[in-house]
Amino acid sequence: MFSVSTRAAQIEATGAVGRVIVEGPGAPLAEVTTADLARVDRRGRQIAGRGDRRSLVAIEGLVPSSHYTLRIDTQPPVAMTTLAEPGGALVARVATISDLHVGQRVYSHAPVVRALPATGPCDHRQGAAMRCLSAAIDEINAWRPDLIVVKGDIAHTNELEEYELAASELQRLDAPLLITPGNHDGGDYRSSDFSMSLRRLGFETAPTQERRFGPWRVITANTVVAGRQTGSIVDGLDELVERVADGGPCLIALHHQLMWRRVPHYVPRGIPAGESAALIRRLTAVNPQIVITSGHTHRNRVHHRGGLIATEVGSTKDFPGVWAAYELHESGLTQSVRRISNPAAVAWVERTRFAAYGAWERWAPGTLADRCFSHTWAPRD
Repeated sequence: MFSVSTRAAQIEATGAVGRVIVEGPGAPLAEVTTADLARVDRRGRQIAGRGDRRSLVAIEGLVPSSHYTLRIDTQPPVAMTTLAEPGGALVARVATISDLHVGQRVYSHAPVVRALPATGPCDHRQGAAMRCLSAAIDEINAWRPDLIVVKGDIAHTNELEEYELAASELQRLDAPLLITPGNHDGGDYRSSDFSMSLRRLGFETAPTQERRFGPWRVITANTVVAGRQTGSIVDGLDELVERVADGGPCLIALHHQLMWRRVPHYVPRGIPAGESAALIRRLTAVNPQIVITSGHTHRNRVHHRGGLIATEVGSTKDFPGVWAAYELHESGLTQSVRRISNPAAVAWVERTRFAAYGAWERWAPGTLADRCFSHTWAPRD
């Protein structure tokens, strides 16, 4: 089971998929589609054989808070439970993508996976970054969100050409867009002016942006520090606290993740632990109904600290290749991280599975609970 929401699920199956049977409430109405995730080796060569193939099974039309059994040919049955729907009406649907890295030529290390020439002119549209971004946008448009948030690292080397390429895809989105930069957009990569480049392309670039949907606010905050890979929230903290202080649930999108240990135990580093703790204290003191989502780490995780929920969501172009869907209800929200299923995109993403001497395929995805959850806040006095 890779992803589950209130009404849909994604399951990775080993072997070619034939007949799929869904048993449970609403199952006769469920729409089942499959995408081939043909397994490749470290050099991108396809591995033959039924047992070495994988498929992504997508199921739609399910019922919230319901138990299902999925039967795929002769494989053992899979039990799954859809997410609970938070109380109150659905207010908005928000999609997020992050770490697009348009312009990247080398996609992983140990082993190196290269889809473009290491130097010299090339067509970046043929690279993994653009193929995965295009596929993610197609799937997001099909989901029909009310807002899309891009959580940084749009370009890989902060070049205007990379922003122009990204814009050619982002302009296809069918909903309003909020963008916040990442360290590749002016932190330790400083080839051009991020804000100027995006304004030329017609995008808003204020350090803090906000959209309201009923009681909900979706807020982006810039955590980039010029010349540094790591992030900081110090300069924008007062404004962020002021924006959330009048109550109502908030989804806050950052590029850099909050860190919890003063001595980092993994890379890349995000917002230092002291700043992260101060951020949580000040936000929860004025508003306990806050979820923070970030990128930067290219992995999927969820953290509960001081009553606040903080999530990290993976990259579109690294294994497992994802975007996130949020359903905002009057009293809570759901998060569902979904694998991009376009075969052309998956072919690139699967090759990065072997990064870090094979550790990446275990480190990046996280658990199902890291990727997908439903949360309802207790009534406020």
